[in-house]
Amino acid sequence: MDLMRFFKKRRVTFSNLEGRPSLQLDREYLQQLKEEGFSNREIARNLNCSEGTVRNRIKQITSA
Repeated sequence: MDLMRFFKKRRVTFSNLEGRPSLQLDREYLQQLKEEGFSNREIARNLNCSEGTVRNRIKQITSA
């Protein structure tokens, strides 16, 4: 699957709280990306967030 086409359907929102905005990554979207074989680094680069953010969100998903 073409990486850029896949990431055009970004499912990312930012909360409107005081301080640094919180990045909300869609659970199903992240699972789909991982199943497609994308690395955390590739996901982070294309969603314009840190690799740590992606890693932490995936940990939250798998522990829930």
